[in-house]
Amino acid sequence: MWGRLLTSPCLSNSSTRPMSSSVVSPVVSRRGYARKPHNPGHISYSAEKWQTKLKDVPRSKQNASERDPDYKLRESPYPPLNVAYGNIDNKHDASIEVPVTKITTLGNGIKVASEESYSPLCAIGVVINAGIRHEPPLSKPGLSMFAEGLAYRTTLNRSAKQMQQELEGIGALVSTFSDRDSIIFSLETLRENMGTAMELLADTIRRPSYSPEEVQEYVQRLHYEMDDIHLNRLFMMEQLLFSTAYPNPGLGRTLLNSWPAIKDVSQSDLLTYHSQFFVPKNITIGGASVNHEEFVSEASLSFAPMTAGPDLPPTPPAQYSGGIEFVENKMAGEDDTESFYVAFESGGWLDHHDTIVIAVVQKLMGGGSSFSAGGPGKGMHSRLYRAVLNQYWWMESAECIAQSFSDTGLFGMKATTKGGERFSELVEVVCQQLVSLLYAPTVTPDDFSLELERAKNQLKSNMFINLEHRTILLDDVARQVSIYGKRYSGHELVKEIESVTSEDVSRVLLKVMSTTPTIIGSSTFDAMSKVSKHMIPDYFANAVKEVAAAQAK
Repeated sequence: MWGRLLTSPCLSNSSTRPMSSSVVSPVVSRRGYARKPHNPGHISYSAEKWQTKLKDVPRSKQNASERDPDYKLRESPYPPLNVAYGNIDNKHDASIEVPVTKITTLGNGIKVASEESYSPLCAIGVVINAGIRHEPPLSKPGLSMFAEGLAYRTTLNRSAKQMQQELEGIGALVSTFSDRDSIIFSLETLRENMGTAMELLADTIRRPSYSPEEVQEYVQRLHYEMDDIHLNRLFMMEQLLFSTAYPNPGLGRTLLNSWPAIKDVSQSDLLTYHSQFFVPKNITIGGASVNHEEFVSEASLSFAPMTAGPDLPPTPPAQYSGGIEFVENKMAGEDDTESFYVAFESGGWLDHHDTIVIAVVQKLMGGGSSFSAGGPGKGMHSRLYRAVLNQYWWMESAECIAQSFSDTGLFGMKATTKGGERFSELVEVVCQQLVSLLYAPTVTPDDFSLELERAKNQLKSNMFINLEHRTILLDDVARQVSIYGKRYSGHELVKEIESVTSEDVSRVLLKVMSTTPTIIGSSTFDAMSKVSKHMIPDYFANAVKEVAAAQAK
């Protein structure tokens, strides 16, 4: 016989086809006794019998090579696939310019930056440094959030319906996003529609109406969203992290502590905010997959008429203070999630080299949700997967915190679990992992070097994968030009990533962990009372002293 038959599970045992005992053998089930095997649905022949049967097959149904061993393919006028064509004028062999970021400054001070990617679709956008941290301390908070939510609505030239119809007419995909530093308005469409898209983008940025009806509609929308936000424990914890780390106006402003005043925002408040921040010196226009000369020409038509405007209001400096805040989870039984966050102040985007080091360390730490931590490319070899998610079955998530702003940032770790009974263990695991990271370059240099190389490779890979997306390329081009006045290309960043050493990591971690930690916890009152929260800062301070002393020897 030709070996064991392969049976198909889709074939029914109730088939009436007779089965030969010489062909089908009994199959032992998981219960230990013989069961009736699946009917293979065909009769198997031996090799000799198969050759005999083949002789009976008509010649027309036999393969040509079986009929004639000397059979050859007919001669073809075309050469084999392994031979190149000759004497062919390849008209598509024109040299293509290597994509680089090009920057032009308009006469009124607006910066225009773009990078070609030769895609039939383009992405254009505008970055305005008018995030929540830039809002004047005496103004009503949340104005940047209204500017985001009311984008592509009524303007002085168009009604909201007209705006939507024209956007749909060019098949545009629009988005607006605001963070603590800036607001970005972006739009994707076909390249041939770039001029129309630029005009619509300019209209929503230069001439918003902020009609009272739309403002009240957005307030009502936020009112409904607040009900969901209060049920989102992780979002609440992140807001608490920022308000504790930066208690002064600016970065510490959050949706939660601003809600009472947000309800009273009016059209006049938004128009005043718009006239202060939506000025040429505060605007950067970015494009991805566009011809730079055409892009500058369209930007000039739509944005050059803007006048310089008044001086920008002073931005409150980032005043990091740190602190400890434990919040009782009163939803035990419905949502018994326990959370613990530890973060330190790190350098911002302007501290460029240290920001690169922090990005590498973030990849080295890795982590994520326990549900998806083990998949390919999801940090299977990262420290937090190997030492936390793969060791503690009760851990829901564990990941590194690394957030950067223009002049400051946060670095640390957060973790969650459920059950309401493991808060003290959660605190211990998070603190031990951060201290272990601090010790690693000095105590286990060889092992750490391997981890570092793996993290650098993963960071480079993820960076180039992300830059394949037009919207991410647009965001990167516009934000870098807005912050640095230039753009570090992917290949330049690769060189900086490769230059990161264990000594760099140790230096940056000592600098970061020397700051006052921001410690946030949430659990039941009984669970939190078992943790000596005021001893946590001393734990990190002693570790910093020991590592600094070991390096000094």
